[in-house]
Amino acid sequence: MKRLLRYLFLVFAWLSAGVVALLLVAVLLIQTGPVKRKIVQIAETQVSKNVNGQLSIGNLEGDFFTKLKLENICWTVEKDTF
Repeated sequence: MKRLLRYLFLVFAWLSAGVVALLLVAVLLIQTGPVKRKIVQIAETQVSKNVNGQLSIGNLEGDFFTKLKLENICWTVEKDTF
């Protein structure tokens, strides 16, 4: 019984450590340029699907924890540009 509890504890500990490691990697990756560009592409696609028009975002700066800055935003609806 002791052996089974120890084994279950080790499995739980390794799974917990794995989840924490994945979260840490995700937090570090969202701060990189390529991931920010991918987020911009996804945002442009999703917004363009849901509104009548085309959204274009030039640049995403900052970090996701303190501030974000979008530059060169262009929203085109038919012939109007915002």
